[in-house]
Amino acid sequence: MLKMTPEVEALQAKAKAGDAMAAARLSVMKWNASLAVGMAVTYEKSPLEGRVILKTSGPAYVLGDEAVVELEHIGTAMLKKTAPFFG
Repeated sequence: MLKMTPEVEALQAKAKAGDAMAAARLSVMKWNASLAVGMAVTYEKSPLEGRVILKTSGPAYVLGDEAVVELEHIGTAMLKKTAPFFG
């Protein structure tokens, strides 16, 4: 769970106003607060191939204005294509 701090509140306001970088930073902070490195996640390879279960190999971070995470066997993946795996 992400702790509400002045920084988080400021990022939320900027993200709500349409700031892509703030939205990405907020996504990264939420992801890293809730998932440890090495946790299983699902990753959507493509609409045709579907989802696969992989482990994270590093914390999430911002690349450009996208929130990304490193996945074993895949490399860098956008957070919006991943989800925690509870199975």
